[in-house]
Amino acid sequence: MFKGDVPTVEILAQKTMNKKQTTITGLELYMIDYDELCSYLQHKCASSVAIAEIEHLSTVKNQKFVIKIQGAQCSLLKEILMEKYAIPQKYINTKDLCGGKKKKN
Repeated sequence: MFKGDVPTVEILAQKTMNKKQTTITGLELYMIDYDELCSYLQHKCASSVAIAEIEHLSTVKNQKFVIKIQGAQCSLLKEILMEKYAIPQKYINTKDLCGGKKKKN
């Protein structure tokens, strides 16, 4: 099916317009139902979840999607993907760009 490296699942938490948002990409290989995953994440994270197509990377036969979750949810998402969907940890990359709280002097 594929030659070379196994594509990884990317979990990225970042600030957008003064709000924290987590995005997941790269789930196409694992045949995960996006609607079921979004419904599960909505209840588990208690936040808003949306699916969007990545237009510049998608083709008619090979559509690519991104899942957007409200809030910084990196560790919870990694745990869900490993336990519920049996994705090995070495194929999940997480990056948290939100930063911590700033200390007041």
